[in-house]
Amino acid sequence: MKMTVLTAIRSLRLAGINALHFSRCYASSIPTTKIFVNNEFVESKTKKWIDLHNPATNEVITKVPECTNQELEAAVAAAKAAFPSWSKTTVLTRQQIMFRLQDLIKKI
Repeated sequence: MKMTVLTAIRSLRLAGINALHFSRCYASSIPTTKIFVNNEFVESKTKKWIDLHNPATNEVITKVPECTNQELEAAVAAAKAAFPSWSKTTVLTRQQIMFRLQDLIKKI
């Protein structure tokens, strides 16, 4: 499936807050974050994780994957496939999409 920003935003909206992207790690109580590649949230196959800290409290709030080479290549390929349609999108439409994405992020 071809990934575009519009389909990514639609997926975020359809997924709802709970599906976003946090899954509980069995070894600890710190949630892990899935990667978003080609319009899907996917568990990374990596063994390396990066702690993401709340800057106000320094508390670890999630772990993000240090993606594998294959995951990175898949993300780049999806972005390249989405680029032609995104580059034809008007600046005003892109701005509206980015503001909508900003609203969705704030709701998380």
